[in-house]
Amino acid sequence: MPPSPKKMSRKIFLFKRDLLFVYHALLSEFLLWAFLGFLALMTFDTIVPNLVSIKMVMTLYFLVLTAGTIVLVFLSRFLDISYERGFPLQKTFLAASYLWLGAVMVISLLRFPNWSLPLFIFGFAGVLFLFSRVFLTRKN
Repeated sequence: MPPSPKKMSRKIFLFKRDLLFVYHALLSEFLLWAFLGFLALMTFDTIVPNLVSIKMVMTLYFLVLTAGTIVLVFLSRFLDISYERGFPLQKTFLAASYLWLGAVMVISLLRFPNWSLPLFIFGFAGVLFLFSRVFLTRKN
């Protein structure tokens, strides 16, 4: 005797929900590697100007990453998946990120006039301070 349509629709719904978890995992892995690739491309484009940006449209790459991140957030909310805010090497990771950002900033600032360097450096330090306050504060 074939299964009833009600049982079949429940099985299909559960199967599709399980597939959504798989899609979520694949999308999060893809976005991790895509953001790291974007970081590498932007670093290379900072060191050797216009070599990467002539061959690729970096804005389109960034828009695809942004759209993928938005889809991942909505999919996480739909599947009720939450992430821990911190991770074991968070301070070390942030220190390495600050070091990398500082190096890229120094390399890129070599092209600007001397009077604008303090303005960029103070603005950069202010943004880093705000990001560190957001990422390193704990909610009680």
